[in-house]
Amino acid sequence: MANTAKEKREIGSKGLDLLQKQKLYQRVVLGRKPPETAQARQPKAPPKKKTTPVLRAFGNHIGIDLGTATTVVYVEGKGVVMREPTLVAVNRRTDQVVAMGKRARQMIGRTPEHIEVIQPIQLGVINDYEITEQLFEHIFRKVQDASPKIFSPSVIIGVPCCTSQAEINAVRDAVIDAGARRVGIVYEPFAAAVGIDLPLVGETAVMVIDIGGGTSDTMILAGGEIVASDSIRLAGDAFDKAIVEGLREKKQIIIGERTAEDLKVATMQSANEQKVFSVQGRSSSTGLPLEADVSFDEIVRFLDPCLGKIVEYVGTFVGRSSPEVQADLKNNNIYFVGGGPAIHAFPRKIEEALNLRIVVPENATGLVARGTALIAQSPEQYEKYFLS
Repeated sequence: MANTAKEKREIGSKGLDLLQKQKLYQRVVLGRKPPETAQARQPKAPPKKKTTPVLRAFGNHIGIDLGTATTVVYVEGKGVVMREPTLVAVNRRTDQVVAMGKRARQMIGRTPEHIEVIQPIQLGVINDYEITEQLFEHIFRKVQDASPKIFSPSVIIGVPCCTSQAEINAVRDAVIDAGARRVGIVYEPFAAAVGIDLPLVGETAVMVIDIGGGTSDTMILAGGEIVASDSIRLAGDAFDKAIVEGLREKKQIIIGERTAEDLKVATMQSANEQKVFSVQGRSSSTGLPLEADVSFDEIVRFLDPCLGKIVEYVGTFVGRSSPEVQADLKNNNIYFVGGGPAIHAFPRKIEEALNLRIVVPENATGLVARGTALIAQSPEQYEKYFLS
């Protein structure tokens, strides 16, 4: 009892940050056991009890699109509170996290050997468990700063359709170990459908294409059910690599993937197809600094092989569906979300290949996060879509 009384006094201690107090409150006052290790915990679905008004008022409801390239965090009543690169800088001598997000991205290519900038999420799944847990703690602190609450957050996360059961368990464990009160996991295209406000109970089929950093996902929904879903591990990161290889081959200049991403984004944001970009890197022949010009059209041509494979993948996915579903898709829109729609002429390429109408919703890159946040507000309405 003495230890428990001491721990209760510690809850009010100024020496603990709010996340630590929330974890201590769960263990001492609510009588919850500390989170088990990732290896020991058995898979379990989110609790089926309804969210009470008290918890709704005193705990944040967070939706997270944990992407390979970018993490988007959406909070009920606040909107998007975080949109940062999914990058972490780690001191390998001490295993200490040095920087996250935008600060970590600025360090790419500019660090000593013992500082490594890593992607804890690769191809849509956790690559480094401990670093990912610290990333979630960082997210929860950012949310707490933007929307202070007493209780730990309720979290919904979207994952690619190709995510295995072991990978789903790892995501759930990392979120719980970082301090979440409860967590639900759904497929990203489904979260996007909720974010678009599509009528999930409609009898006719609708389709969502979501192209992120690590994966491209497709899903068909009808009658409140997921009729079909699929995923290919080819997306934004592959586009960056294609630009790196294209410049090496055509311009004899070596650039990093960060520079390639900047070129890709600049191309997306440019309305001038005649624009020429200046790029700095290293000569592939001499190893000395080199500057080269690359046109808008050249960058698009570098991306064409990747885009062609995704168009073929989407066509195969649609081709496997029934005649009735294909008739619905012909009459309805196919919704294109994520970063892919911003690539020059990409939506039109899919339209021409499939002979189907493509619609790019407003705020296409934030719809998965918005959908997960809407699900977090009323999880009992979406329980059948949760991944156990």
